[in-house]
Amino acid sequence: SDMSGELSVNVEGESGICVGGGIAESGSLIALKGGRLRFNCNTINGIGVGSVNGNVNIDISYCDIGVDVNSTNGIGIGSVNSNADVKMSYLKAVVELTGSILNGLGTKSGGDFKLSIISANVRVHIDGQKVVYMGSISGGAKVYGESSRIELNGSGSEVVGIGSLESKGEIKFMKVGFYYSLVSDNAVLLGAEDKNVSIDGGGIEMLEKIANL
Repeated sequence: SDMSGELSVNVEGESGICVGGGIAESGSLIALKGGRLRFNCNTINGIGVGSVNGNVNIDISYCDIGVDVNSTNGIGIGSVNSNADVKMSYLKAVVELTGSILNGLGTKSGGDFKLSIISANVRVHIDGQKVVYMGSISGGAKVYGESSRIELNGSGSEVVGIGSLESKGEIKFMKVGFYYSLVSDNAVLLGAEDKNVSIDGGGIEMLEKIANL
């Protein structure tokens, strides 16, 4: 929906979704355009924006969006068991998750995840156990970025920055400033085979570790 002004959604309980549905009709579209959006999810199983079952298309643009998920099993934006196609453009997004098995932008067990970030500033902060910032926990992931700033930071025992835990990712960046600080004994920055990674212009930099004051 086209919006101006502010929308704030808070969800608590065992399972919850701030925007979207448990079962999405295949190819459902969630469109968030405009305004200042804040989604907070404090649940055992939580999703900020997306679906549990059912392929979903998510289009977020021209807004300032904040997603905060505090869940044992959590997804910021995407789908738990199905494919998700997420487009983010002309926006500022902050996605924060705390819990155990966490996925910032992506899918937990869907076979196919696509993410495009164009002319956007996206920051994902996750503290958990098994963590994927942008991509798929099991399955493939295609991540495209252009003319954007992407920042990933946080910690986990098993961490993938962008791509998939099974290295089935495809990553293409053009003019992207990519900054990261991942604290983990087992961290993979790019979960993809080298032949499936293309970075043109921009660059990758490790952030200085800054204590939270």
